[in-house]
Amino acid sequence: MDNGSSGHMKFRKISVTVQLSSPDEYDGGDLQIWGGGQYPNTAPRGKGNVVIFPSFMMHRVTPVTRGTRKSFVLWLGGGHYR
Repeated sequence: MDNGSSGHMKFRKISVTVQLSSPDEYDGGDLQIWGGGQYPNTAPRGKGNVVIFPSFMMHRVTPVTRGTRKSFVLWLGGGHYR
C-alpha cells in the first residue's frame, strides 16, 4: 500500500504509475493490484500506459528478470476519507 498511519504517507489518496519502458525491453516487472479477489489484476504493459488506483489498495511489481523497467510514479493526497 502507498499510504500509512503517520507522516506524509497518511495523506496519499491516489497512486499513479506511468509506464516508460516498452514491454519488449524487459521481462517480469508486472504491476499487480488486488481488487478484493483472491488473485491480483495485472496492469497493461504498454509504453505510455497510465494506471490510477486508490493508494490503500494492495499492489506489487513482480521481479524484473531481464532488462530494465522504467516508470514514473506520482501520489495525490488530501484530507481524511469521509
